[in-house]
Amino acid sequence: DDGVNWTEVKTGVSFEEPSGKTGGGNRVFWRQQPSGSGSGGEAKWLCLQEFGMFGNIYQIFLYSSPDGLAWKLENDGNPVQGLQPAPGSPVSGPAFASVEGVLQPRGPDGRYSLWYHATNGTGLTPSDIFHAYSDDLIHWSDIEIVVRHTGTDDEFDQAADPHPVVGGKGGGEAFLYFDGENNPKSQCHVMAVAAATRLPN
Repeated sequence: DDGVNWTEVKTGVSFEEPSGKTGGGNRVFWRQQPSGSGSGGEAKWLCLQEFGMFGNIYQIFLYSSPDGLAWKLENDGNPVQGLQPAPGSPVSGPAFASVEGVLQPRGPDGRYSLWYHATNGTGLTPSDIFHAYSDDLIHWSDIEIVVRHTGTDDEFDQAADPHPVVGGKGGGEAFLYFDGENNPKSQCHVMAVAAATRLPN
């Protein structure tokens, strides 16, 4: 009721799993109102969830739910398309921006605006942070690298798990928080990059 005190949901959460799943990973949940002014119907829950498939080829899948508890795998059980910067590369860590404290799956142009991390090959590292757009959550395009791993100690082989945050009413600074890792030394740091931004009126 207040975001501070929590009660366990005894019924638990069920996820329909894709065929070939070998591991779980990060996800982003949100509740979406029906599109269009004056449109009827109930709001529904949506989720982008990463799974390791056939080993370490992580992919992102779309889910829907009427109540946030029982989740149905969409897109005929296939991963979403267009996020891989190279064929066979793993993609992970889906995230939307938080704007003035509210999760915003869509950007100012109305398209879904996703941040995630991926590699340019078939291994799990090195990884960089990317951004992509979609109209339907399944077909993604205009992918662009936004943070590269530095190759030095704090981000030796991984820039991962982005969390974009925009603050300040009407504009201000945008921060992109992420994991910077040196896996050979088992070191992980929370990193951030910043940019000036102006929000639409």
